Amino acid sequence: MFKVYFPFQWLVKGILLVLLGLILFGSYLSNN
Repeated sequence: MFKVYFPFQWLVKGILLVLLGLILFGSYLSNN
């Protein structure tokens, strides 16, 4: 179960980081 859970957790963290990056980038473009 660990082998299945670990990639899933990594994928979720990666998606969250990408979404956060897009939000920060979007706000940066809006402010400038």
